[in-house]
Amino acid sequence: MTLAANAPAVANHLTLDELHLPDSVRVVAVVRSGQPLVPSAPMHFLEHDHVILITRADAAQECASAFVA
Repeated sequence: MTLAANAPAVANHLTLDELHLPDSVRVVAVVRSGQPLVPSAPMHFLEHDHVILITRADAAQECASAFVA
């Protein structure tokens, strides 16, 4: 998904660790300005970041609430 300026992760300047995503969700990559980045706990999310994640179907709503306004 591509993050908008009003996405909670962006608007609240949250790190990956601060998002407290469920164990069934994994952020596997972030593409920023065309460059793939390996996600880490202290990573902050920026507007226009492309977040690639894997999740179980029953956890999709929880992770969407962090990345979609």
